[in-house]
Amino acid sequence: MNGIDQPDVNPFIARQTTSPENPVDIQIDKEQYYQIRHGHGDFIILGDECKDENNRQTQDIRKLKNLSEFLGAELEDWTGKNNEEIKEAFKKFSTDKKREEKDFIIVVILSEAKHLNHIRGAARDDNEDDHYRLDDVLDDMAYVEGTKVLGIPKLFFVQNIPPEVIPKGTGGHRDDSKSVSCHRMADFFVSFNKEYDKYKIGDSRFCTTYVHLLDSEIRNAVKQGWGFFTTITTVHRKLAEEYKNSQQKTMNQAPRFHSMLRYDVKFKAKNEN
Repeated sequence: MNGIDQPDVNPFIARQTTSPENPVDIQIDKEQYYQIRHGHGDFIILGDECKDENNRQTQDIRKLKNLSEFLGAELEDWTGKNNEEIKEAFKKFSTDKKREEKDFIIVVILSEAKHLNHIRGAARDDNEDDHYRLDDVLDDMAYVEGTKVLGIPKLFFVQNIPPEVIPKGTGGHRDDSKSVSCHRMADFFVSFNKEYDKYKIGDSRFCTTYVHLLDSEIRNAVKQGWGFFTTITTVHRKLAEEYKNSQQKTMNQAPRFHSMLRYDVKFKAKNEN
């Protein structure tokens, strides 16, 4: 299946990304969830470096840092990095021995993105070549020599992807947001916000709503004991409904995800291990 869309005509077979010598690669065939412990995760934030405390992205970053603390995750603030620095940071991160003690990885990308394989490094307007492919990041994490992140869930959230302008009469919106790699590598999850309403694309409130819903629903899921798929479904439903076009009765925002998770994810509250 290509995320939550139609089945692929020629679906990729998921590559084997587990390793017997990896301490986090535990046999959990009979379990419904990955084995997640509070305080044993990583939380990475990517985006523009902004000093303005009133800027909405600054507020989003502050909220995400609080969520990281709530989950007991180790924070990696990579805001302000360009595309080369980002790719190098992921390689170094994935091979660090500290990852052997971690149970989950969350990555939130706040940078401007044309699609999943064209994400701006730090959203710098003065350098049009400063962008990276999410596929390259996923490949490096899974296949870089000495990687330590095999067998654990790696959850990516891309804040906003604008619509592609398509000539009239060509059949609606083209979905260029698919990432090839996340369809064929185990333990990856990619959620992204596809924007269909060109009149709202400049409204940063839309992007901020996504971050606020992730924060509130993940916290609620921990309290209720819900799994991650219930959580992300709630986030996407609320986001789409909030920006529903009242006149046309259509959803202007179309949040979606691609998943190759082998199990569901249930985050733990503090002292719940």
